[in-house]
Amino acid sequence: MRLRQQILDLIMAPYEPIAQWFYDRSRPSRVKVFPGQVKFGEKVALVLLFQPKGVAGSVDLLCKRLIESSYSPFLVSNTDLSDMDLARLRSISSGVMIRPNFGYDFGGYRDGVWYLCERNVHPERLILMNDSVWYPAKIQDEFIELMEALSGHFCGALMAEDRRSRRNSGRGRAVFLSSFWLMFDRVALESSALQAFWKNYRCSNSKRQTIRRGERGLSARMVRAGFQPMAVFDRRSLDQMIDDLPDAAVFDVLKQLALVDEELCCRRIRLESTYDGSTTWLKSAREFLTCATDGQNFLSTAPLLCLSSQRVAYIKKSRDVQNSEALRVLGAALDSGKLQLSSVVAQEISAVANR
Repeated sequence: MRLRQQILDLIMAPYEPIAQWFYDRSRPSRVKVFPGQVKFGEKVALVLLFQPKGVAGSVDLLCKRLIESSYSPFLVSNTDLSDMDLARLRSISSGVMIRPNFGYDFGGYRDGVWYLCERNVHPERLILMNDSVWYPAKIQDEFIELMEALSGHFCGALMAEDRRSRRNSGRGRAVFLSSFWLMFDRVALESSALQAFWKNYRCSNSKRQTIRRGERGLSARMVRAGFQPMAVFDRRSLDQMIDDLPDAAVFDVLKQLALVDEELCCRRIRLESTYDGSTTWLKSAREFLTCATDGQNFLSTAPLLCLSSQRVAYIKKSRDVQNSEALRVLGAALDSGKLQLSSVVAQEISAVANR
């Protein structure tokens, strides 16, 4: 499948500049913007939506949380909206843009940034985020404030990286900020690096190319310009949580992992069957927790452990195999009362987990 996608990307690559030229030429007629009831302030959150089956209630929750933190939500929908959804979103935002799904989330980010510049909206802080996560997932959180407290000009919710085994062997790729939530201050927003990125960005309807040029490309461009990406949570944060686990909690955390790999499942069963609380067992269990979560999907592998940190206040919505197992684990924890989330998010997760 990967080889097939790479071949398709090569075939389509010469046509992408033409497609973008035609899209930009027709943008005035294809992109519609509806003003909202929230005034633009010094902080703006550009939120990308793709909800073709109707806008979920969790979007209202997100906008209200952003407004509480003094952010003006500007919503970009990559699909048509019903009249009812549009009216609802306009009442809780500074505006709603409806556009074709050209270029995935970075295509929407690009159009949103273009619109803000055209309207002379130049915020002190700008959030770029998409609806691939539920936020706020918890009843109370200080996640936005934690991100604002970071000392960097270019920040994000999560630092993504390849397996440490690859990095240790010298074949690892550079770390990058996950594009589901990015934050820029005025210094970054006014930098020639960021402005050049948007000016030269080439949209693609290939998800692989969007990740390469958009998510990874943006971090690479900012790093080359001297900006040090900073994240609220990363792999090292989880390592520290595992090291700091009370001995009495290790067994429960082991049982709560969302595992799909058959070998890892077998190893967990063996560990559970030999549990005796000894120093030797605890050492083996901690080593297994580190091994099992050693990958880009560590949030989905240890969902309950990650959510216990105030630095993780969101839940990924992806329906891939790994995250589907994570949602099943979270759904079971909600049903048993072991996990407390905001009621709207809890209902949406339970609906997905019980399908």
